[in-house]
Amino acid sequence: MVKQAGALPILSRPDARVGLFGGTFDPVHLGHLAIARAAIEQLKLDQLFFVPAAQAPLRDNAPTASAQDRMDLLKRAIEESGDPRMGILDVEIKSGGINYTVDTVRRLRAVAPGAQFFWLFGADQFTQLDRWREPEELARMVEFAVFDRPGSPPPAPPPNLAGKIRWKHLVGEPHPASSSEIRRRLQKGEPVDLWLPRTVLAFIEEKQLYR
Repeated sequence: MVKQAGALPILSRPDARVGLFGGTFDPVHLGHLAIARAAIEQLKLDQLFFVPAAQAPLRDNAPTASAQDRMDLLKRAIEESGDPRMGILDVEIKSGGINYTVDTVRRLRAVAPGAQFFWLFGADQFTQLDRWREPEELARMVEFAVFDRPGSPPPAPPPNLAGKIRWKHLVGEPHPASSSEIRRRLQKGEPVDLWLPRTVLAFIEEKQLYR
C-alpha cells in the first residue's frame, strides 16, 4: 500500500534514513524504479519517497500529463514494485506551480528533525546545483545522492560548491529508459513495453496518454 498522509509522509522512526527522489515522472518508468532500489540498498534507506513536481523550476515546458495522471502512474508503479519502503510525497503536486526543493525539505525538517534526508537526482541536475534556490542551505539539510544516465560523464558538483556539500555517487546497472523517449515512442505508436511497469503501461493505454 502506498503510504501517504496528506502532504507530509509518515516516517518509520524519528531517526529514519529517508531518500527523496524528485522529478516530473512524465511518465515514471523502470529506470526510475531501478534508481530507487539502488538508492535504498546503497544508502541503507528506511524509506524512499518519490517527490513529483507540479512544474520543475529549471524547465520551460510544463509536464505533458496532468498532475493527477502522473500521481496515478506513480502509485501503480510503486504498488507493482511490491516494496513497502517506497512511497509518494505529494506536497509539491498539491501546492501546484513552481516549488523549490529547499522549501520542501524545510517542511520535512520541521516535522522530522531527527531524520537523515538524501536527495536523489541525475548527474545533469547535479552540475546545475548552483542554479537552484539556496543550494548551500539545501546542502546543510540533505546529503545528495547522484546517479548517472547512460553515456553521461562522471558526476561532479559545480566548482563553486565543491567542498561545501555532502554527496555520494550511486552505482547501478544503467537503464535505457527515458521519459522523453517514451513520450516520443508513444506518440509514434512504437513499443515501450520493455521500459514501463505493466500497470503503468495499461493505465497509459486506457487513458490514451502521450498520444
